[in-house]
Amino acid sequence: MDWQSVDWAALERLREVFLGRGRGRATDAAAPAEGAAAAPGPYWTNERDLASYDFTLGRRIAWKWAAVLEPLIARGWTPPARQLVDWGCGSAIGARSVLAYGLEGAFDDVVLWDHSPVATQFAAAAIHARRPTQAVRVAHPDAVVADGGFVLVVSHVLNELDTAGRDALIGLARRAASVLWVEPGTSEDSRALITVREELRDSFHAWAPCPHDASCGLLAEVNARHWCHHFARPPTEAFTESGWSEFGRRLGVDLRSLPYAYLVLDRREPPRAPGAARILGTPRESAGLMRILRCRADGVEEVELLKRTAPALWRTLEKGRHDGLLTWREQDGRVTTA
Repeated sequence: MDWQSVDWAALERLREVFLGRGRGRATDAAAPAEGAAAAPGPYWTNERDLASYDFTLGRRIAWKWAAVLEPLIARGWTPPARQLVDWGCGSAIGARSVLAYGLEGAFDDVVLWDHSPVATQFAAAAIHARRPTQAVRVAHPDAVVADGGFVLVVSHVLNELDTAGRDALIGLARRAASVLWVEPGTSEDSRALITVREELRDSFHAWAPCPHDASCGLLAEVNARHWCHHFARPPTEAFTESGWSEFGRRLGVDLRSLPYAYLVLDRREPPRAPGAARILGTPRESAGLMRILRCRADGVEEVELLKRTAPALWRTLEKGRHDGLLTWREQDGRVTTA
């Protein structure tokens, strides 16, 4: 696939389908989910639909996965099981991202499932094109049985599920050794993912974005207007390739903005620095003062940072040279030392 081969009509049709199914909230211009289970019938009509999606909207989702996986692996996360399950795989952006980030050879078995046979065929072929020796099979989640559990990958499906589909997915997650889950960065999707976290909290440790295993601080009434979201950095090609300009114009996508919500759960306890804080959203800066919404074990709170107090931290935050997980000291709602 290249920009000359993109089926714009198919992308515009998919966009309208998902706008009609409640995805108009997404900043990502209603990017089609990575193969949702409870949609009323498959929305992929042929391989070209998937190829066009994978080349455009799928790449944007892959950039979100990169923002999740790079710091996660840098913190020392490794797959706790030899089987990878991509639930609602679509074009398998989730599974392919996991395989790409230093984890090739980590899995004996990759299992794909989607309600669309066209999608699973495309996904399997896409994995084999890059990794001809990787074992890949299509199977219903109910048939997934692996000694030592499995790593579950879920990507952009949550707001497409009915109650039965959601319950089935949560049930599958409870059987996993680790869960890697990425969703759009809207308030609704983030809140839905927080609900998932709370349901699974008794079985897993939170590796990311949460710096603790306690109940989510955003559930406090005082934080009702906030949500847990983050922004990935689009690569340079998103601003230099003319095809991306055409994509943004036709589908109404702001190429500068790549919001996402995510959750990484694992039965192993993660390494944690005492007092670590996760930055939510983007710090707001004005005249030497920065307001930061942060999550810690003691809750979610907006704190202030004066530029003169910690100039190195200020520069780090201003330039976005961090993965959102930092350690500092606070007093009376203000950062004192970093």
